[in-house]
Amino acid sequence: MDDTKATRAMLAQARYLGADAALAAATWLEMSEPDARSWLTDVDPMVIDRYPEPTLSGEFTDDPTPMSLAVEITGHLQCAELRDALADAWENGRDLVWSDAVSAHALRVLGKVDAACDLERHTEAKVAELRKAAER
Repeated sequence: MDDTKATRAMLAQARYLGADAALAAATWLEMSEPDARSWLTDVDPMVIDRYPEPTLSGEFTDDPTPMSLAVEITGHLQCAELRDALADAWENGRDLVWSDAVSAHALRVLGKVDAACDLERHTEAKVAELRKAAER
C-alpha cells in the first residue's frame, strides 16, 4: 500500500468515523445499575461481554450514515491491503473512545451526571481532534 496524501487522508477519516461510531453506539446502550457499577469498579468480564463495541457491520445504525457508506465503499476496494488498513484505522478510532464512552453512560445510569459530563467532554475532545486530523 502506498503512503500517499490521499491514503493518509482516508485512514484519518476512518479513524474519526470509528471514534464517532463508538460515541453514538454508547448512547444507545441499555444498562442496568448493577452493570453500571460493575463496569466502573470490578469490570466483570460477563458485563463487558454484554456491551460489545460497535463493528463495521453497521449494526448500530438504522439509516445510511457516512460510516455505513464507507463500509460499503471499502468492501468494494480491489486492494485488500488498503481495505484492511482502513478497517484497522476505524477500529483504532473506536477503541480510542469506546471504554470512556461506556463509562460516561454508566455514570449517567448511576445518576453521577457531573462526572459523566466531565468524561464526555474529554471523550468528545478526542473525537474532535480526530475530526480535525481527517479534515486536513
